[in-house]
Amino acid sequence: MLKWDDLFNSRQKLALITFTEKVRLAYNKMIEEGYDKEYAKAVVSYLGLTIGRIADFESNLCRWHPQWEFIPNTFARQALPMSWDYAELNLFSPILTGTWESMFGQVEDVLTHLTQIPPVEFEE
Repeated sequence: MLKWDDLFNSRQKLALITFTEKVRLAYNKMIEEGYDKEYAKAVVSYLGLTIGRIADFESNLCRWHPQWEFIPNTFARQALPMSWDYAELNLFSPILTGTWESMFGQVEDVLTHLTQIPPVEFEE
């Protein structure tokens, strides 16, 4: 593996490219419909985080974890473990990890928690 795109098979690359194109289209659509530009940027940023999470669970280095019966993410460590075979998820399946819905839900959970942090007050 010499390049980043070597981490993905052609189907996985197509899925990531398609999601990215749809996010770009969503941004353009929001601008056309009169949404505030900063709001549209925020929305597509969160969708981009979701795509990043999907890339972490959709690579040819993902493996099946038989004890827990799920596919752990690729980038759990600084090193990439070698794998001679790999597991692949259906991005639209109703399982709990690695799908678009579950990855979006995780990004949404983080945002929910971040909005509950009280503002910092500074005194001079």
